[in-house]
Amino acid sequence: MKRIAIWSALLLLCLSLFSRPCHGEEQVLLKAMRDELRRSMEQLQLDKEASPYFLSYLVKDWSLLSVAADSGAITEDDGMRWRMLKTDLRVGDCQVDNTHFDAGMSYGRTNPQSEVVIDDNYGVLRRQLWMETDRLYKAALEQLTKKRAWLRNMIHAKTVPDFTKGEAFTEVKAPMDLAITDREQGRELVRTVAQQLTGNGKLRKSSVYFGERRENVYYVNSDGAESVEPRKSCWLTICAETRADDGMPLKNFVQYKAADLSGLPGRERIKEDVAAMLRDLMALRTAPLAENFSGPVLFEGQAAAEMMARGFIKALAAKRVSESADSDEGEAAGRENPLQSKVGARVIGGSATIVDEVTKNAWKGIPLLGSYLVDEEGIKAKNMVLVEKGIMKNLLMSRSPVEGFSGSNGHFRGISAAPAVVSVSSDKAVPAGDLKKRLMAQLKEDNLKYGYLVKSILPPNLSTGDKGSQSGALPSEFELASPVLVYRVYPDGKEELIRGAEFGRMSVRLFKDILALGNDPVVYNYPISRYKAPVDYIFPDRTDPAGGTFATVITPSLLFSEVDLNRPSGKYARPPLVPHPAAGPSH
Repeated sequence: MKRIAIWSALLLLCLSLFSRPCHGEEQVLLKAMRDELRRSMEQLQLDKEASPYFLSYLVKDWSLLSVAADSGAITEDDGMRWRMLKTDLRVGDCQVDNTHFDAGMSYGRTNPQSEVVIDDNYGVLRRQLWMETDRLYKAALEQLTKKRAWLRNMIHAKTVPDFTKGEAFTEVKAPMDLAITDREQGRELVRTVAQQLTGNGKLRKSSVYFGERRENVYYVNSDGAESVEPRKSCWLTICAETRADDGMPLKNFVQYKAADLSGLPGRERIKEDVAAMLRDLMALRTAPLAENFSGPVLFEGQAAAEMMARGFIKALAAKRVSESADSDEGEAAGRENPLQSKVGARVIGGSATIVDEVTKNAWKGIPLLGSYLVDEEGIKAKNMVLVEKGIMKNLLMSRSPVEGFSGSNGHFRGISAAPAVVSVSSDKAVPAGDLKKRLMAQLKEDNLKYGYLVKSILPPNLSTGDKGSQSGALPSEFELASPVLVYRVYPDGKEELIRGAEFGRMSVRLFKDILALGNDPVVYNYPISRYKAPVDYIFPDRTDPAGGTFATVITPSLLFSEVDLNRPSGKYARPPLVPHPAAGPSH
């Protein structure tokens, strides 16, 4: 019996060793993370202070190819490799720990991110992990002491735990080769598109940006969770700018996103799309100005997706607000998620159902860049019904509870819970061609001269310097950049392109008044903010995928009963005194 027990133990040991896949030198990073985490949890303690009760390491190992052109000439042709470490170290316990509290400490001491070497040098990686863990442990002790002192002086009617327990979940995939082989093709693509944008004397500026990112995401935590997940993304952004005769600046754009260069449209399709974009931009130069309006508005295609993504879907992610020594509890509570208390209530019209299918990676052959298997807290991603026939059912959750929601559903990405692959549908969907008829009928019912059709809205990365909508001052409000292609729609069906429209205050309450959804879903992959500095300032003008974290929305057209659109309020600089060099021969 003793011999059988020994052989059984050896067999289990072998199985445990072989269950951890080895993928060459790339596995050195994972081993260093695993070994230093184990040592820290066993030995890290200052005098009689508490040891960490939770520790995790997240390393994003990525390469990025960037090729950019400005007004026809290549301005950037660069490849880079980077490794960023994010450490989550907690002292105390799940009920009260060092997080969710602003004690006024310096950012450098509490920032959980740092850069690590890209070489697979086990000793150096262990040293960097050790130093970062030590730094954050000392800061966490100080943070917890101040938090406990602050709590003793506060009266809390309700207390929500700071953290929830996780499972020992393992999902280790083979790391991706981070070498990008599409550099020459990317350069040639940018040059070709940039040339198409030259020679037009009415264009003030044009830009083309191609990026391709590959990354391996490594994660280990003290719960026993361990994962390696490869991800890749590719994008092409084309933007052109002009001015109307009265000096108003105007923009139009085309964007494509895919998993890699081969997933982008063919050259002829891109050429046709750019030509159409330029025609629309030239038409905007002579279009009449927008007037103040409040009434029914139909959002189609990219505009519907941008409206849904920046407005309603963002509000479906639970937001844990940190307490602050400089503000009272009432102020903090006032900044919480506006939908947090709406479970069981109607929050959107049109009998809409909204589901986050986080593990779905393709739709009708189109890659869904928001898909993943394990979130950034080591929790297995779970598909969630968020809204069913207009009724609020759930929120996207991290391991930080909020009132009424206690457990993670695997949606932590960066600094909070965030959407992944969100699909919007309705069992009362209206054929796309009939939505305009519904709009026209609503105009007659409301006795209005016209309504609006919005086909495109500037995404945030292209709206630098654009006035856009007013900043949301209340938790229920959100920002939306200015619309680009906007048409007045008259009761007889006539459409008229207008320019200069700006959105009024935008609130999630608008979605309760959706009249109808179409049956024409589009896929929209868009970047979401992952972290605070230092990542954001590495690419100050690239909130597009340099950050590497995408969400996806699949949504049909949306007909709202009442949206505010305002006439332009900005002041414009005088146009250049001398015509554009491409306008004709110089004298």
